[in-house]
Amino acid sequence: MVRERGVMGKDRRVKRTRQCFRNALISLLQEHRFTIITVQDIANKADINRVTFYSHYQDKDDLLNDIMDTLLADMVQAMRKTENPQHDSYYAISLSLFSFVGEHFHIFRVLLHEGNVPVFWGRMFSALHQFFYEKIASSDHELTTDDRDLYSYYFSSVFISVIQQWIMNRIKYMPSHLAEIMSDIMSKSPRKIIYKK
Repeated sequence: MVRERGVMGKDRRVKRTRQCFRNALISLLQEHRFTIITVQDIANKADINRVTFYSHYQDKDDLLNDIMDTLLADMVQAMRKTENPQHDSYYAISLSLFSFVGEHFHIFRVLLHEGNVPVFWGRMFSALHQFFYEKIASSDHELTTDDRDLYSYYFSSVFISVIQQWIMNRIKYMPSHLAEIMSDIMSKSPRKIIYKK
């Protein structure tokens, strides 16, 4: 029992230390591009020495990947929680995604701001594409692999574009309003919105 408490205590310390490094990098990205930030900058900001940093991460890219992987995994998990085999709601999926982005707005904005971390858009797109591809594949629609890929690409692109406008232009929309718009688009189809007939 004592050993288990010791292991649990160590695990909590590891999580706290890594979170300090994550917060430090996110804070630095608000002021500087990732390319000019150094490990020493991160250590100084976290008020933890460089030796400790290297006991957790190989380099600053490893830390950045940890931030992106954790953020996107949590995003997809939030979307999956809305899945209901009996009643699948596009609005619910949209709301869960926009709510998650809203709750972590400052992190998304820092990562997406003016190409500060160029790879993040691609990583986020891939996560959404995989989610929609699996969702379409599990449905009753008889689609080819290429068709599923195109539909997934379409859904992911639409969400990415809306999130980009929301974050970068600081549009004052609540997640529920964005979800309503997305649901409305899907129910009417873009053709009915663009053309009168």
